[in-house]
Amino acid sequence: MADATVMSSAVSDKTNSHGSEQPDFSIEQVQLQFGLNHDLRTIRVANDHMVLFMSSQMALIDLDNPSQVKNVPLPANETFKAGFIDPSGVHVIVQTHSLSCFYLHAPTYSQLKPLHKFRGITEIVSIEFSPPTQELSTGDFLLATESAVYIGNIKAHSATEGNKKDDKFLKQVWKSDQVLVGAVFSKSYTQIHVFSNYKHWTWDTFDTSLGEISRVMKTAPIEHELNGKQWMLCSSPDHSFVLIDQQPPHAIESDHPEILLSNLKQLDEISGTLHQICVSSHHLFCMALNAPIVYLVNTLSEGSFQKISLPEVAKSTQYSITSDVTKGTYWVYNRNSIFEIVVENESISVWHNYYKLGKYDEALACLPDEPVNAAKRDMVHIRQGYDYLQKGGFGLDVGGEHTDDDNTQLAALQIKGMKILAESSESFEKVCLMLLNHRPQAGISNARAAMSSRLLVEYLLIKFRLAREARNHIQMVVLSSLIVEQLLTTLSHTQNKTSRRELDDQFREFLQQNFRYFDKDTIYQIISRLHFHDKLVYYADLIKDYDYIIHYYIDRSEWSAALASVAKVFFSNDHSNDIIYDTSSTLLLNYPQGTVEMWLKLQNAEGVDEAFDPIKVLPALLTYNRQSRLDSVGDNKAITYLSRLIYDKAVRNRTINNYYLMLLLAYSRDYEVVAKHLMKFLQSGIGPFDSQVVLRMCVAQQHFQAAVWVLIDLGLYDQALEVSIRHRLPKLGEFVLRKYDQNHREDEGTASTGVQLSRANFANRKRLWLEYSRYLIDEVESDPVREFVGIGDAEMDHSKKLNLVLRFLLELDGQMKQEGTVTLKDLLPLLPDSVIINDFRDEIVKSLNTYNSSINQLSLEMKESLSIAARLKEEIREMTQVSTKAKLASVIQPGEPCHLCQKLLLSTKSVVYFPNCHHGFHKQCVVRAYLDSGNYQFRKAFTQFKRHNALVNKEEMEKMLVKECFLCSDHNITTIDEPFEEETGWEL
Repeated sequence: MADATVMSSAVSDKTNSHGSEQPDFSIEQVQLQFGLNHDLRTIRVANDHMVLFMSSQMALIDLDNPSQVKNVPLPANETFKAGFIDPSGVHVIVQTHSLSCFYLHAPTYSQLKPLHKFRGITEIVSIEFSPPTQELSTGDFLLATESAVYIGNIKAHSATEGNKKDDKFLKQVWKSDQVLVGAVFSKSYTQIHVFSNYKHWTWDTFDTSLGEISRVMKTAPIEHELNGKQWMLCSSPDHSFVLIDQQPPHAIESDHPEILLSNLKQLDEISGTLHQICVSSHHLFCMALNAPIVYLVNTLSEGSFQKISLPEVAKSTQYSITSDVTKGTYWVYNRNSIFEIVVENESISVWHNYYKLGKYDEALACLPDEPVNAAKRDMVHIRQGYDYLQKGGFGLDVGGEHTDDDNTQLAALQIKGMKILAESSESFEKVCLMLLNHRPQAGISNARAAMSSRLLVEYLLIKFRLAREARNHIQMVVLSSLIVEQLLTTLSHTQNKTSRRELDDQFREFLQQNFRYFDKDTIYQIISRLHFHDKLVYYADLIKDYDYIIHYYIDRSEWSAALASVAKVFFSNDHSNDIIYDTSSTLLLNYPQGTVEMWLKLQNAEGVDEAFDPIKVLPALLTYNRQSRLDSVGDNKAITYLSRLIYDKAVRNRTINNYYLMLLLAYSRDYEVVAKHLMKFLQSGIGPFDSQVVLRMCVAQQHFQAAVWVLIDLGLYDQALEVSIRHRLPKLGEFVLRKYDQNHREDEGTASTGVQLSRANFANRKRLWLEYSRYLIDEVESDPVREFVGIGDAEMDHSKKLNLVLRFLLELDGQMKQEGTVTLKDLLPLLPDSVIINDFRDEIVKSLNTYNSSINQLSLEMKESLSIAARLKEEIREMTQVSTKAKLASVIQPGEPCHLCQKLLLSTKSVVYFPNCHHGFHKQCVVRAYLDSGNYQFRKAFTQFKRHNALVNKEEMEKMLVKECFLCSDHNITTIDEPFEEETGWEL
């Protein structure tokens, strides 16, 4: 502190006989700025405010500013007897030898004020202030004299408040027939203790107010005998009382928690008489009588004390000791000197005392969590962990002796101890072996084994967390495997539903939080070995190992679950779709309906990075088609899938189309259904396919209608018609003719006679018709032809049948867009030689009439064409005449200037404007420009016009003005190298 020099120090060894570190105590003399003149009676210190009580005056020193000393004299004829100060250092009470009492408000009063209500009391032995004292009021305080206990209250008044009395009240609340040693509050001001040399009285109280204390002290107290010793009383910083006998062996009575914990009953090591005591957080300061010695007793360790000798300069007189409870400073003084006991690292050995007493939380509280204390804290943690295990009954079968609540509490203690051990450096092998010795086996109950397993899990979890924080990958892999195995083993031996649910939640939580640190193969092996299949799938799903999940479900024939996992793979966007294609055959063969539906859902799905590729499941479709051996096309899911892919999902792919058609054509059963599907596809014109392969398969499977469609698609009409004729399919042959007519139709407006058709198309068409006609004529007696043509009577005359065929062909030709391809003239050579032409007289007459109508129609069309041509020529002639009479017009934009003078062009009506180059001029400007240019012809015409003013001269001059633009004329080419602006025009 300021203005103090170290005179001497007496410090014990840094370590005791047990090797634990000890605190440092030293003595420093306080150098005052004034002399005490051997007149110092008492010192009181509170909140770094020191009051020196001398026989006739007081000195107040602020230890934060010790150079400022405030002197306050005692009233005349009064001498000091006792002095007291509140914990804030503001309120000072003084009693003189005349038993008069005075009050000083340290910050504001310059002299003592008498306390009139304190008259008549005997010698004050103690004053105990209750918190919190205020700036101007002491609050209600406990005052003990030699014979009674009082409650008082003092309030300071400012100088402006006149001579108001400061003592609000002083009420006697209890009287004793014995001489009192003192009265104190304890246990956070909930108890009142009063002491004499023979008895100890105790009252419980709710607060420290006058009314409450008056009430409780009217009740009978709890009494304890004190055996008539010479007791000294002191309060500790935590408001515990300490009562010590002055004479050896210095018996102790106290409710101080550390003294109670250490069972400190007396101070056998101190042989001399004691004079005064004070208490710090962990030590008793005992001042010897008539000896310059301070004994420092550790409150936690019986028999542990230190002795500090005071400086030689102070050995001639009796020392006293006092303390500042608020700031934790300690002071020794005599009549002429003041010393401070400097305490350093007071709690440095306290942790070890707590440790030996089994108070591990208190020991840890004395060891800050710093690297220097790591070894000590670890030692405490190890002992604490085992202590909790022992308190929880580890290794004992206690279930039958306790209630469920008791067992829960005991289990909680064991778990707490195990967690503490896991945080310590205790050997991993030692702890694990200890727990594994209680695994299920002969002689060990299930409850005990289950608890041991649970403890092992808790221990491993803490070790895993520490390894994760240290980023030790090897330890994380090993510990995680042990935890998974132990959790599942414990789960398998647990029968209680609640416990199983808790363990299951714990297992899932551990996996969710730490699966990234596991060794996948090891975890799979552990879970499989313990037969927790649901946990196996849960873990695989957690790490998104869908390959494993899908194959797991496939192995167990759980097809719906396998498909759900396939869908999850597809929509996860972080896995390849290969597993979908790899398992497609197995899923389709075993669960075709669900598999097909799932594939269709994946097609064209949104929000995915990799689209589903149906091409890659085609091998599975072929495998299914080969092995399924289904009778009905509708039951074949491969065909169903491709069909819906094409029609519902609008997939347009050559390979898909080929597979679809080939699967249909390879289906030898259900011919009509297959043909229907084939024709639906071919007629819809959905997309490309391999025509050659499909054609060969159609012919091989006798799907001639489909084959004809394919041939038409290839443009092979001759071959299509040949297939129809060869297989006696007249209707199909008609279809070929119609398709040829449709596909080779000219644009709208083409003449119906076929004259405007190209020779090649007409020849081909006619050839097809003749071939088809020859077939119908030759096969007129066959059933297909008779049914097709409509010959109902098979016994009808042959000529009549031919007559019906010819009529059918001519009508069919009339229905075509390109009517007239074949006529009766073309068909007659096809008839057999034995047929008489008279039999076809009606058809011949009808044919001639049709031909005559066609000639007449052509004549009308030719006349109409000539008329249209004449009308068009007349219209063209008239349009030509109108064009020659038309005049050009130009648009002059608003604000457009004259290109010679740059003034507004339309400021005058005399304007010359050239529509080609869009240059406009005032007529006067053009005349002036031509005159300035030296144009001889214009100058001559202009001179004659001025002289004679003749109309002829004026027309000649105007023709010259509008003949060509002045700026674009030939004579202006000579000025191309001249600047547009004069040099002076560039000046600023």
